[in-house]
Amino acid sequence: MLQIQKKTNKKTIKKESQGVLTKANKIQMQIMQQKQIKILKVATELFLKYGYKKTSLQMIVAQTGGSFATIYNIFGNKEDLFSKVMEFNGRDLIESLNKIYVQSMNFNLKVEKYFYDIGLHLIREILDIKNISFMRLMLLECYDNPKFATIFNQTSNVLNLFFVKGIEAYKDEMNLDIDQKEVEECARILIHLVIEPYWMYSLMDSNYQTPKESEIEYALKRAIKIFMLYLKHYKEIK
Repeated sequence: MLQIQKKTNKKTIKKESQGVLTKANKIQMQIMQQKQIKILKVATELFLKYGYKKTSLQMIVAQTGGSFATIYNIFGNKEDLFSKVMEFNGRDLIESLNKIYVQSMNFNLKVEKYFYDIGLHLIREILDIKNISFMRLMLLECYDNPKFATIFNQTSNVLNLFFVKGIEAYKDEMNLDIDQKEVEECARILIHLVIEPYWMYSLMDSNYQTPKESEIEYALKRAIKIFMLYLKHYKEIK
């Protein structure tokens, strides 16, 4: 009986020690995540202010109060850090669009309303002053660095998926005779209709004046109406 009790105590102690280690690991992970987010935010601001080439890891270390070792351990070199900055800044947009998608599924919104909500949110993000600056920086660096271009294209493809999902839902509802490649082609056309009036102009023109909200909403509704007509008669037009 005594031996059984000793074994039980050993098992209990082992479980308790494992629990303590698990909690300690979680705390350590949280601290590491907080450091990572802080570095990414500071790096974003410095890259925006000074550009990629003129921003050094030393400047980032000075702002974060960390060390070179921390940055190298978490991110690697400067190129890897900028890659993570690109992913970090794209993640918020993707998560916000995903919330709209989930809400539309929960409330069974019509596809036109879904396209409107997704499109309006995307346009607002495009026209955000900070996002315009960061987009200019990304495009400039993507031109010289294939790795950055790959990350940019991956983010663009994810954004495209939100429009693909809407078209797929409409295709099933209306029993449209279009295959997956055609769905993806239609999604690219819709994105073009939605963001083209703002995308290039806001990036290329330093004196670009943001349209009024009412003008954006009117243009978006018109673009979606045009697209829905195109989608209904896709086979005839093609």
